[in-house]
Amino acid sequence: PENNGGFCAKRAQPFHLILKSENDMTAIGTLTKRNDGPEEILSGNIETLHMRLELILRSTGAADDGPQPSYTAFAKAPSGAFAEIGAGWSKTLKSPDRFGEVFISLTLDDPSFPHPLNVAAFKDGDDAYRITWRRRQPQAPAA
Repeated sequence: PENNGGFCAKRAQPFHLILKSENDMTAIGTLTKRNDGPEEILSGNIETLHMRLELILRSTGAADDGPQPSYTAFAKAPSGAFAEIGAGWSKTLKSPDRFGEVFISLTLDDPSFPHPLNVAAFKDGDDAYRITWRRRQPQAPAA
């Protein structure tokens, strides 16, 4: 891909089709597995210049790469209560250099957001994930 003033000239495609390296994405948070009985729970945070979210992802039991979300996402509100804010899907990378690696594709939304936040969480050790973000590029017109 051509670098044009800090912007990548790649065509916008799903993460699992074009991702070659996590280095072309910005790390904005972390998740860690919690041992709360048989249910899989991940907790962590997302932090940017204008946002700080304390998150919990609770497993739904749905299969990887399926149409149903694998996780329900909750964020801590100013009141201290957790509110549902989105969902996550376990996906498998298809690129040759990382074929078979599983990651979580998250869509988070709230009335206070100007638009949904789409991020990905990649394994970063045994019980940890790194949450990454990349600005979507406009798609080229169909030929």
